[in-house]
Amino acid sequence: MPEGDETMPKLDVTTWYLEFEGETPALPDWPDGVQLVEAVTPNPEWSQFLFCAVGRRFGWYSRLSWDYRQWHDLVHGGDVRTWALWHGGTPAGYIELVRHGAVGDAPDTDGDSVG
Repeated sequence: MPEGDETMPKLDVTTWYLEFEGETPALPDWPDGVQLVEAVTPNPEWSQFLFCAVGRRFGWYSRLSWDYRQWHDLVHGGDVRTWALWHGGTPAGYIELVRHGAVGDAPDTDGDSVG
């Protein structure tokens, strides 16, 4: 958090890592009007918007000072996939998966930004 910023409360943070092994279970259908859509074409502005809009509620600050080049490098680096949750045509949340290396035949990923 930027020094001297009294508007943001200090929070304890717990980071969780998810791992799934085995067969992928069948997933239920999404409710009407809800979709999870991957942003196939990297877009720095979209990723910045999602981070700021979703993260504001959770006190995310790590990328608030980033310039365009940093957002560009993140989404065009080949290691990030962004998925947006849509409800009624409006973004309702997102998941950012970041590849950190290989485990067996599948890449190891973290949900760095989930909101």
